[in-house]
Amino acid sequence: MTSETLKSAWDLGRRVLEKACYSPTPALDARVLLCHCAGVSREYYYAHREDHHLTSRQYDDYLDSLRFRLARKPVAYITGCREFMGLNFYVNPSVLIPRPATETLVEAAIDYFSREKTANPVALEIGTGSGCVAVSLAYYVPGLTVYGVDISPGAIATAGENIHRLNKENPQKEMSRRIHLLEGNLYGPVMKEYPGRFDLVISNPPYVTGDEWQCLAEGVRNFEPREALVPQSGAGEIYYSIISGSLDYLSPGGALMLEIGADMASMVTCLFSGAGFSGIQVFRDLEGHDRVVTGRVAHGTLT
Repeated sequence: MTSETLKSAWDLGRRVLEKACYSPTPALDARVLLCHCAGVSREYYYAHREDHHLTSRQYDDYLDSLRFRLARKPVAYITGCREFMGLNFYVNPSVLIPRPATETLVEAAIDYFSREKTANPVALEIGTGSGCVAVSLAYYVPGLTVYGVDISPGAIATAGENIHRLNKENPQKEMSRRIHLLEGNLYGPVMKEYPGRFDLVISNPPYVTGDEWQCLAEGVRNFEPREALVPQSGAGEIYYSIISGSLDYLSPGGALMLEIGADMASMVTCLFSGAGFSGIQVFRDLEGHDRVVTGRVAHGTLT
C-alpha cells in the first residue's frame, strides 16, 4: 500500500490537469481516471476517499493515465469506456467517442417505436461505429431487430465487442440475437443480408467540414478517426445518399432519422422534402442546438 488515499491522489491529479489549462473538467477527469485505475465505483470513491489507500501498482497506473491525459488523449480512450444512454460502452481510437448530443437521436427513435407499437420492428443503422445507437435501441425497444452497417472493420469489431459485453451483462435482452453487423458502405451490404423493408433507418453520419475539423480540440484531431467526422465528398452528398437511398429500404410509413450539425437543419429538411418525406421535424439537443431531423415515408412514394 502507498500513503496515497483516493482523496490525495485525486487532488494531485486535479491540480496537474488544472495547471495544464486545457481540460474544461480537470476535477472530473481526475476522478474518472482514478476510479478506473483503482477499480472502484464513483459511489465507493465518495464513501471511502479518505480511508482507501492505493496500491503501488494502482498509483503508478494513475500517474500514467495523467500523463496520457496531459498528451490530450481523451479520457474515454484511456479508460476504454464511455457511458451512453445509461449503458457503458467499450471505445478505442477506431470509433468516435459517443456524445451526449447523439442521445437526442436515440430518444427520438425510442419515442417513435413506443408510439407505433409495430410488431417485430426492424431498424437499420448506417455508420454504426461503436454500436452505441444500435445497442441502445435494442436495449430499450423490446423485440426490435437492428442491422448496423459500417465501412470500418475496426468499428465492426468494436461494435461486436459491445454487443457481446452488454449481452453478457443483460442476457434477458437477447441482444446478440437481435443485432446484426454488416461491413460495407451505406446500403451496399444490406440487400443480400436483409431483402425486406425497415421500419426505421437511422444514422449519425460524418458531417464536419474540413475547416471545422481544423478548429476542433486537439484531442479530437489527434485521436478520434477523421473519416468518422469528416465526409470525403462533403456533408450535402452523404446526406443526399442516405436520404434518397432510404426510399429503397423503408416500409410504407417508415421513418428516417438523421443527426445533423448545428447549422444544417435547413439543408437537410430540404433534402427530406425533396425526396417526398412527410411529417418532417427538427429536434434540438440539451444545449439547444438543432441536432436531429426526422421524416416519414409518404405512402405511395416507394420505388
